Amino acid sequence: MTPFSYLQDHARPSNPAQITDACAVADVLGPDVRRHLIDRYVALELKEYRRIFRATDEAGHLDNISRRYAWFRRILGTHETEVGRVFPSEWKVGWVLFTKFVAITRYVTLWHTRLTETFTFSEMTFLRCFLKQALL
Repeated sequence: MTPFSYLQDHARPSNPAQITDACAVADVLGPDVRRHLIDRYVALELKEYRRIFRATDEAGHLDNISRRYAWFRRILGTHETEVGRVFPSEWKVGWVLFTKFVAITRYVTLWHTRLTETFTFSEMTFLRCFLKQALL
């Protein structure tokens, strides 16, 4: 089992010390290796989100923004208390996870608004909706 087997399959348990050591090696190998590992981890963490909240499914509709946020809050909590703690803090993996979540959600939201063309949806509007849910 490789130190980053978790990045291939969530079902396989990981040894946190092994992942920490592998992160140190990735730092030595350079920013491209580090970026690849972070991107792979984030993609796997958000894989279920993409499946559940597809633009073409009912769960992906605009009126489910609170469900989207609740889902992400759960994932971020798991990240912060479990796997995310083994990544070096300077990698800012939680931030990358958040920005990718926002980018995916924004894309799906824009897709819906283009279909309906009932209103324009700016990044600020999305951020206001998101922050409103965060304060609930």
